[in-house]
Amino acid sequence: MTIPAGAYGNTQAISYGTHTEYTDVLGNVYSTKMTETGAGGLIGNETEYFGYNLTGLPTSSGGIDSYETNTNYDPHGRVTRATSGVTPNHIATTNNWDEPTGRLLDTTVSAQSGDNSAAAVDTYDYTYNPAGKITSSTDTRDGGGTSNVDRQCYLYDHLGRLSDVWTDAGGVTTAPSPSVQNVGGCDTTDPSTASFSGRRRTGAATPTT
Repeated sequence: MTIPAGAYGNTQAISYGTHTEYTDVLGNVYSTKMTETGAGGLIGNETEYFGYNLTGLPTSSGGIDSYETNTNYDPHGRVTRATSGVTPNHIATTNNWDEPTGRLLDTTVSAQSGDNSAAAVDTYDYTYNPAGKITSSTDTRDGGGTSNVDRQCYLYDHLGRLSDVWTDAGGVTTAPSPSVQNVGGCDTTDPSTASFSGRRRTGAATPTT
């Protein structure tokens, strides 16, 4: 790949070449080397290496720095925890899955220091309708508080087509046990009400009788 002179302030054309090596048995990418030719130094040379678990799923990657330190999976191959960053400071992303349905219930992004203490930076919670379509996604940043919560609501028509999406200041209600986890949605069912707090996008037409 060649970037012509002057495209990004570089006085001469810069070319980048890549060389990739693979593992013997599974053929997964073992390393990718990028080499720069020319003046300018927009990116620089780097060789990135990749690690895998016994089933061939990617667990780590790194080059100049450590990018992905460790990745854990459940028996279905879904990521349950991924740790990124350079020691002693990491970012850990934890996914919580509903076992019977395979739906993602929530995701937590935490900042970890050298003493392994964790502080939640972002927490994402999801609700679904009985058909498995997402009905709400809630992003709680830095521990919560009204100003740190961003909630999106989703409505569907009788054919299961997305009809409305909006940002909402109201709450979320889920069905009590023994229901499947996180079946429910936004308390607001009409985005024109007072709890509407942001943009609204209309999708499929609402059915008429």
